[in-house]
Amino acid sequence: MNSFGKPQLEYFGHASFKLKSAAGAVCYVDPFANGDYSEPADLVLITHEHFDHNQIDLVELGPGASVLRAANMSSTLDGAHLYGQALVGPFAVHAAPAYNSNHPADKCVGYVVRVDGISIYFAGDTSKTDAMGTDLRRMFLNYAFLPSDGIYNMGIEEAGECARVLRAKHVAAIHTIGVSSPDDVAFDAEKAAALDAPGAFVFEPGTVIELQRN
Repeated sequence: MNSFGKPQLEYFGHASFKLKSAAGAVCYVDPFANGDYSEPADLVLITHEHFDHNQIDLVELGPGASVLRAANMSSTLDGAHLYGQALVGPFAVHAAPAYNSNHPADKCVGYVVRVDGISIYFAGDTSKTDAMGTDLRRMFLNYAFLPSDGIYNMGIEEAGECARVLRAKHVAAIHTIGVSSPDDVAFDAEKAAALDAPGAFVFEPGTVIELQRN
């Protein structure tokens, strides 16, 4: 069990996270940025196949570990995009739309992960989507993490618009700068601090937070 008996989230940088349940199950999201990947994964979530989101070789997979990708969490039927769900140990996963001019809707997803009664939205690479004001808003998110580089994704102003629509209790800007390698990852703290929405906070790379329901 974690030392606090609570689920924890560590931000490695860019769009890379380690989520740990209160009982110690481990989920990595978009492995790429340098961090401690040594704890075997029960679950790995890949939002899309760009190199800065899909470095699964960094992760040691535990026995029976699941790797979920956009390809197996979304599909198209009669021109409509359908999004899947999965239950892996304590992690209930819902895929969500993610798209913009650099990221086709049929190749990218975001994820809402519910663990220990807490819902966390990892938006993936995206701009504002219709689902943010409908399905995602109705999930009563505790946390939302939104890209904000303004090059490959929306900028910080649009991220603020998304945050205000989503109404997550806590929200932070990630993917603040484009990168070319894991050693190149930078974090624009000034940009992150400019996120204009209730519940906004700056989540510095290398930081671990204890997740809260409120």
